[in-house]
Amino acid sequence: MANSDIKKVTNYISILSSLFIIIFGFTLSFSFYFYSQNSEKDQLEQHYEQYIHAQSLRIQAKIQQSNMVLQSYFGLLNSQDHVTRDEYRLFSEVILQEHPEIFAVHWTPRIKHKDRKAVEAQLAALDLAPLGIFDVNPDADELERAPKREEYFPVIYAEPLQINRKAVGLDPLARPFNTVTIREAARNGVQDTTPPFPIVQDPNGPLSVALYHPIYNQTKAQETPEQRWSALKGYIILMLRPGLLLKEYQAEFSKKDIQVRLIDTTNEIQLKIYPRADSPEDLAISNLADPKIIQHSWQVPGRQWTLEFYSDTDKVMVQGSFLPLALLIIMLLLTLVFASFIFNAFRQSEKLKLANLALLERQKELDDLAYYDQLTHLPNRSLLNEHLKRILSLEERDKSFSAICVMDLDGFKEINDVYGHDAGDQVLKDVAARLLDNLRDSDVAARVGGDEFVFILTGLHLIEPIEEIITRIIDEINQPILLASNQVNISVSASIGVSLSKTRENQNVKINTEIEFDNDQTSQQNAITEDKASLDSDKRKALLKDADIAMYQAKKQGKGKHVLFSL
Repeated sequence: MANSDIKKVTNYISILSSLFIIIFGFTLSFSFYFYSQNSEKDQLEQHYEQYIHAQSLRIQAKIQQSNMVLQSYFGLLNSQDHVTRDEYRLFSEVILQEHPEIFAVHWTPRIKHKDRKAVEAQLAALDLAPLGIFDVNPDADELERAPKREEYFPVIYAEPLQINRKAVGLDPLARPFNTVTIREAARNGVQDTTPPFPIVQDPNGPLSVALYHPIYNQTKAQETPEQRWSALKGYIILMLRPGLLLKEYQAEFSKKDIQVRLIDTTNEIQLKIYPRADSPEDLAISNLADPKIIQHSWQVPGRQWTLEFYSDTDKVMVQGSFLPLALLIIMLLLTLVFASFIFNAFRQSEKLKLANLALLERQKELDDLAYYDQLTHLPNRSLLNEHLKRILSLEERDKSFSAICVMDLDGFKEINDVYGHDAGDQVLKDVAARLLDNLRDSDVAARVGGDEFVFILTGLHLIEPIEEIITRIIDEINQPILLASNQVNISVSASIGVSLSKTRENQNVKINTEIEFDNDQTSQQNAITEDKASLDSDKRKALLKDADIAMYQAKKQGKGKHVLFSL
């Protein structure tokens, strides 16, 4: 073959090789370009949805804490025949300081017409309710004195009072938003929530919802709706303004170009809670051309709410619009090198994603382990100590006492030995369920050891009910348990030791507030606070120890016994 022919062949192979490399490089580059673009889009969407989900849980948890606040007020008002205005105010200052979403907590007792003048005179003496008991129109901007009715449910206590003075004297039963809800709550004996409505304190501000909790005369029958309505003493009304809470988060959301809307979706006709219709925030959402919408729904007493997150689709993806283009340019120059880089980057991204998910799951597990027993889902020792601390602090206000009960199962070791640990676990779960079924809503139960439980009977004013409750618990636990594994009935019994918080009242050492610390008032106050915290901790430990001692005394008397500790 001639040199010219060899040269032609060489040139031909070189051209073909170059064309192949160019075609392969462009094909590979564009393939990775589109792949990385789609992959990054998917990851951005996932990260965005995870962020929205986390924020929704934060908001939902904050709002649902209102139910715990309502239970605290129920314990205060249900445990006493009469709560003074000062007691109600001091209690509210403690409870409401960490709940900006709660605009007000009202107490609305049942008032007969014959007592109307006396109630109005009491309010007038406090420079409250200038119209006496009054009604308000649906827009909350026109007030009028309530016409004569057989009975009223006026707002008598309203806290915080400074921002709720205008609500004192209002009869919510006459409001269209409240009539159905307030009557259903009383007749059914449950909490219930109204649709959103404007409030007289701030008619043009964020809408509110009212969460009603009926309180009954415990001496009257409450079996039927009619009996419950007859036994009704009044309502605790918790006024929620979710818009106040959402506005706190809006500054953070705005940085990510996110808008939020909270809607009452209980009925076919949806009602906006936040923002108000035609407000600037509402118009900003309506003007989004192609919004990305993520919804999260949850239940509040008697209703369903949906939280919607709106964002501009293009802005969600803007963070990923430059990287794929830069990758395309680089890959056109260094196809093979860049392919390896993309492969490694993708692997690292996947590892990081899995690591983040594992970290979130582990954090959730740690939180659960920190406060709850994994088998029975009862509070553990740490959470029990917090409950006991709260209960003892409330006793100082309502002049009540509590019974701290340590319960240990008799013969539990034999069940594990004979039937195995799975059977023992079933017994513990059944015992926990029976214990909860026989306690009141205000009582606390916890598992603190293998077969050792602690429960606290709160809000007591007499010793006699303790005997009845504990006897009922022992009898219930004595009932046979059917083992699911081998269909065998087994029985356990419980030994219970009881200590009373009031027996420790006189043992507290009075804190000397006259101690001198070189005239340093701050140091003096810190020392007093530390002494009180130490005494409170010692008292809790002593109460649990006393109950534990009484429990061992009960065991010595035989199975299924209980003993009250005495000094």
